[in-house]
Amino acid sequence: MKVSKAKLKHFRSHRHTVLQFERVNFLRGLNKSGKSSVAQAIEMALSGRCSLTDEGGRGWEQLIEEGAQTATIVLECPAFTVTLTLDRTVGRTFKVELPGTTILGKQAQDWLAEKIAPPDVINAALNAWRFIRMDEKDQASLLARVLLPAKLELSQEVSDWLGANRLSVVERPTLFATIEATHKAISFARTEVNRKLRDLKAIVEPDEVTGSRDAVKAKLGDLQAQQTEANRKLLALSTRETADRMTADQKLMYERDIDARTKVLTELPPLLSAKAVEKLEAAARLGVRHAEVRALLAAERLALTSAEQDVEKLSKDDETGVCPTCKATLTEASRKAMFAPYMSRLNDVHATIKRLEKELKDTSDSEEAAAQLAAHKNEVRRREELRETLEQLRERHATLFAVREREPLDFTETAEQLQTELEALKQRIIRGLDVLVKMVEAEEAVKLYKSQMAERQKAEARLSELEKLLDYFGPSGIKAKLIAERLSLFTERVNAVLQWWGYSLSFTIEPYSLRITEADTPHISLTPNQLSESESYRLGIAFAVAIAQWTGLRFLIADAADILDKYDKWNLAQALLESDLDQAIVTSTGIAPVFEAEGTAFYTLSKTGGITATELDAQTSLATTSV
Repeated sequence: MKVSKAKLKHFRSHRHTVLQFERVNFLRGLNKSGKSSVAQAIEMALSGRCSLTDEGGRGWEQLIEEGAQTATIVLECPAFTVTLTLDRTVGRTFKVELPGTTILGKQAQDWLAEKIAPPDVINAALNAWRFIRMDEKDQASLLARVLLPAKLELSQEVSDWLGANRLSVVERPTLFATIEATHKAISFARTEVNRKLRDLKAIVEPDEVTGSRDAVKAKLGDLQAQQTEANRKLLALSTRETADRMTADQKLMYERDIDARTKVLTELPPLLSAKAVEKLEAAARLGVRHAEVRALLAAERLALTSAEQDVEKLSKDDETGVCPTCKATLTEASRKAMFAPYMSRLNDVHATIKRLEKELKDTSDSEEAAAQLAAHKNEVRRREELRETLEQLRERHATLFAVREREPLDFTETAEQLQTELEALKQRIIRGLDVLVKMVEAEEAVKLYKSQMAERQKAEARLSELEKLLDYFGPSGIKAKLIAERLSLFTERVNAVLQWWGYSLSFTIEPYSLRITEADTPHISLTPNQLSESESYRLGIAFAVAIAQWTGLRFLIADAADILDKYDKWNLAQALLESDLDQAIVTSTGIAPVFEAEGTAFYTLSKTGGITATELDAQTSLATTSV
């Protein structure tokens, strides 16, 4: 990877800075002049975090120039451009521009992690102090992720182990994470198997079952048949007693009902005589005629009213002397002829009304006669119904008194004997059921024990397979093997840089061990915590170079090289120039003098009024640029 140009706007003290980079670049200047800010800007744009933020990039707001709302970092590379915008309101916005397309946000970060390098690799290559100040566990974890290949090829035997245990490789973005996650899943499965085995080992073998369940069932069947027969006999006795009791109760009920109805019948008032009934019937018929006369009277009165209205109307029309129909002049004779039918009708109606009114006056008691006649008929009907009911009751009563032949019972036991027999059978059946339940429980216990023993054997076999898988994916398994295959080559890359300062190292990852020796005293080996701060920085630079080379990032920032003396800075510059890195940036308070070398650039940074200014001191391009 190579950054052709970096543009910083409102990033910390860089209000507007543009740096044109060569293969190896030296940024010089006094402390707090903005050198480290360049390194932080590049690290931030490529990984989303830097030395001033936490691992998740939180705290980036402090990277924006005081008083500004946003800060922008633009890294122009030969094949793409990365832009990071920091906005106090909106947040962080990543953008990757490729020929013909633009990627934004989380997808842009994922693209950088996939195409350039994961964030932790970028941080280790762009910040030597970050790696060297990690604890041993984190150093080993990072180096393992760097050294492991991109993909794990499993043997058929291991694939079979996984399949037999219903497990699979837990895929993660890196092989290191994949192995760790798979190992964790297998450990969880082993824990579950161990928990199951612990429970299965606690089981106790039950006693063998004695006796026959079928024999017990047969005996219970006989007892239940005897119980059923005893219940049948007891029911027959109870039914006979109930029938006798019901017959006596019914006789008594009928007798009481007959007496009550007879008393009602004798206490009824006497009926009307035939002559009185005949008189009432005549009066009732007169009432019917009365109703018909009333209807006729109403019709006559309506006709009379209509005739009177017609006469009144003709009389009014007569005053005009014109007939209302033919419009001819009316004479006295024509008027009399015209009114004659009406006058005759009026006389007839008045006569009819008088006759009807007299007839109606003579029938004033007809309604009362009709009511009395209806009451008489109801009394007659009531007496007939009472007599019929009494007759029916006497017939039923007589039937109950008839001698009824009963069928003899098919047993001689009494109810008390049957009750005693039933109680004894009940106790025997209860004891038999207890025996049967215990036999079933014993048989089930034996069956369960055999099942658990078979399950235990399967669990023990699975545990053995899981132990093989744990060894394979564990610290001394495939991970250690793959790391060991690459560790010597990686160590050579680290020592290729360390030799510029007269050091070499040897280390292992599983278990983690790192020893450093000087060329002058090869018999003395030192651990990292025995090194001076300057020696630790050189060791961190050597690891950063090796990581950048191994991962293909091929990009390095050696920030804060002030800790090195003039001679060691010179060796650092030569090591970077002779390495196969695509690009390197070194920041220091001074690298003197400017030396002639292809593909180098020297910048001096200064700060005035809190704003960083940059000045290009020297720049020598490569004759042939390698990307």
